[in-house]
Amino acid sequence: MLVLMSKVIALIDCNNFYVSCERLFNPSYIGKPVVVLSNNDGCVVSRSNESKLLGIPMGAPYFKFEEICRRHKIITHSSNYELYGDISQRVMATLEAFVPDMEVYSIDEAFVDLTGILDPLTFCIMLRRKVMLWTGIPVSIGISYTKTLAKAAGEVAKKSESGVGVLFNVEDIDITLKALSIYDVWGIGKQWGTRLELKFNIRTAYDLKQASPKFIREHFSVVMERIIYELNGIACLELEEIEAKKSISSTRTFGRSVSEIRELREAVASYTANAARKLRMQNSKVYSLYVYIRTDYYKNTTQYNNGKVVELVYPTSDTGLLINAAIKGLEAVYKSGFQYKKAGVILLNIVQDSYLQQDILEEYSHTHKKRSKALMQAVDLLNKKYGRGTIQHAAEGIKKEWKVKAELLSPRYSTRWDELKGVG
Repeated sequence: MLVLMSKVIALIDCNNFYVSCERLFNPSYIGKPVVVLSNNDGCVVSRSNESKLLGIPMGAPYFKFEEICRRHKIITHSSNYELYGDISQRVMATLEAFVPDMEVYSIDEAFVDLTGILDPLTFCIMLRRKVMLWTGIPVSIGISYTKTLAKAAGEVAKKSESGVGVLFNVEDIDITLKALSIYDVWGIGKQWGTRLELKFNIRTAYDLKQASPKFIREHFSVVMERIIYELNGIACLELEEIEAKKSISSTRTFGRSVSEIRELREAVASYTANAARKLRMQNSKVYSLYVYIRTDYYKNTTQYNNGKVVELVYPTSDTGLLINAAIKGLEAVYKSGFQYKKAGVILLNIVQDSYLQQDILEEYSHTHKKRSKALMQAVDLLNKKYGRGTIQHAAEGIKKEWKVKAELLSPRYSTRWDELKGVG
């Protein structure tokens, strides 16, 4: 299959991102083994290279490796998502200052279109230095003709002294793909990978590249067919603009079991406020929401889970109104006598903020909505300036003893005035 050269795509990947964020404010961590844990300090979600060499696997349950971490003095932190989210925005803003077309793929990855740039390698070396200089976060950059090949080039970049990997030459592409497991191909999950390996003896990215697109489409889907074309240098996956989400969820597992409805109200109110903030960020409002609670599936006790959809009179993004609706839903499904482990709120039927609905009490409705919008804008502005949670609804509680366990949480250096890094 002919490799086309009409496009040049790069993937920018922040190296060991959560660990890099922790090292940014604690330079003494550099060169030492560091791991970051998931919600409730359950599993390892980010590792420094030193921790990898000590045999700490990705996704490993922390309790199984706690003794190894203690023995090797591995620095351990709870996930600090407020800090990581802020640093991510700074990295993405830096990239946007230099590239015309970009797709933010995840908190630590972005695809950029470099088509038309005469020397992509030199440009990316410069870009990598700028990101390091302006944010302090090290990145690797993979460059090729398609998003799938750029992802593969990222593996080359991590082993390159320059931090940039280039896959333009067909021979270099094939060497890289032969060394890349089918499970590591972008877009191939565990289920597809297992089926490809066991049923069709496709074990590497190169094997998939050589497969018949028509045959693979018949046995899998058009998505897999596109991956084959991408591996052959034919761009099928365009950079995507960020679209408004059709639903927004905010769910968490509690740090401990919760039985009292008072604490459940606080949790649901807090989750609703978080979802409402995301809703306003995309200039939307919502017609209905779904609230649910459940017990701990992993405990050998009587189980209970239930949820309820609550319809709103008119679409809104007002946190107070959404909290009231969510608590009504919670009270409708709550049963005493159970130990609850998780709750969640999902915003449904989302419309754009510009959407207008006729109301019988139009004059009152217009005035109320105008005041509500001004209030929410003020709250969002203050929380952005002084740190999330500076202004919140009383229903969200103060102590929040039900919150996710994070006993090893580092300070939120970049978003909280009272947690700024001291000097001297």
